[in-house]
Amino acid sequence: MKKRKARVTMRVPVPHDHNQPHGGTGEVFVQRYAHRPRLDNGRGVHGAAPSMTASSEGGFNQASMNLNLDMNMSIQLEPQPPLVLIHGMAQSSVAWTMHVAALAQHRPVICYDLRAHGATTLDATDVSFEQHMKDFEVLYNHLDLAGQRVDLCGFSLGGRVALSIAAHYPEMVRRVAMTGVSADRDAMGRLILHSWQNTLRTGDMEAFAYTALTHSHTPQSIAAIENRVPAMLKALKANGLHAMRNIMEQTYLMARDDPFHALNLAEHVQSPVLLVAGEQDRLAPPLLVSAMADIINANQHPDALAQLVMMPGAGHMMHLEAAHIWLSTINDFLLTPGYN
Repeated sequence: MKKRKARVTMRVPVPHDHNQPHGGTGEVFVQRYAHRPRLDNGRGVHGAAPSMTASSEGGFNQASMNLNLDMNMSIQLEPQPPLVLIHGMAQSSVAWTMHVAALAQHRPVICYDLRAHGATTLDATDVSFEQHMKDFEVLYNHLDLAGQRVDLCGFSLGGRVALSIAAHYPEMVRRVAMTGVSADRDAMGRLILHSWQNTLRTGDMEAFAYTALTHSHTPQSIAAIENRVPAMLKALKANGLHAMRNIMEQTYLMARDDPFHALNLAEHVQSPVLLVAGEQDRLAPPLLVSAMADIINANQHPDALAQLVMMPGAGHMMHLEAAHIWLSTINDFLLTPGYN
């Protein structure tokens, strides 16, 4: 019998992309991971995550920290829907490398590069949340997911893409986990984003990469990954100046009356939501992540239930800085029965 590959990469065409010259076809780069359970002598399931050293995606790769997540066997054996991981700004699907092994022990996992990021070749002129939603719809149908309700897990920009999908395509979504996503920005967050915007306007991508790294990590995290900063800068800069400028203008600096502002999207969510906040996150401070939970919980839909989990001592990159706790939290949320 032919052995199933653990990972398959593919390119999903987006026909008649109105942003392409002459309405041409662009492609979304996708990595698809098969469900690969690991049992441990009948005692349970071990989600041994990859280890934790710095990677070129602003975080860590597989090399040093073994994570064992013991899950109850009865929960593991229940069928689980596909999980779609959506990365943050200036990253790519590679950013999830250290997490996939643990997550795929419970379900198939799909990672893809957002428009204007990584190996996806879609034009970066329109990078609005509405366009990201349309790209996801093409991906959803191409991968034969139609009729299934998938789980979404997004970080920062990817979390807001997931929020947009959940609010507008509720029939596609079972549960949503968002990391580093708040209802709004406070004064510090606004100043940081304006500094990014102004740096991008100068055309200096290296300066932008440095400011993004230092604003997103805690001092302790920076100290741990300092020797990998050159590779991380190279990965961030690879996304291109034009793309990052447009992402900043169209998705980060929007008016509160914009229908795709997080405050407005939260009112339309129809599924259970996990909000993960970093205690030291300056871009999505805990108080405003809590405000997001309050808005979702005030929603009249019976399945709209938000949980808030705090990562002590972690910054915006908490899924990397506190990877063990983060993975356990995500799996607990996705595997616990009874939400919907």
